[in-house]
Amino acid sequence: MSVPTLLQGPVQKLAFTTHVESTAIAANEAPGRTVTVRLCASANCWYLVSQAGTAATTSNGTYLPASVVEYIRVPNLAIISVVQDSAGGNFSITTMQDVSTP
Repeated sequence: MSVPTLLQGPVQKLAFTTHVESTAIAANEAPGRTVTVRLCASANCWYLVSQAGTAATTSNGTYLPASVVEYIRVPNLAIISVVQDSAGGNFSITTMQDVSTP
């Protein structure tokens, strides 16, 4: 099994605090398919991927420690929301482009 080669695409940076911030993975970035995104935060946080824009909380989200890079697959038009764990920070969402040859 080969590992796909990924190039960095558009980056979205969100400042987060006790208030939830959210963003959408645009349809033109992934028409009708899923994409890989890279997540990283400057402070411990919780994130949630949803189609309906459900807000991330410490009880429904996935924990992401500060400075840890995580790659996840999300469908186009997905909304990623984030909320702080104990302190605010910055949350980066980077759309990765698959440049593998079939």
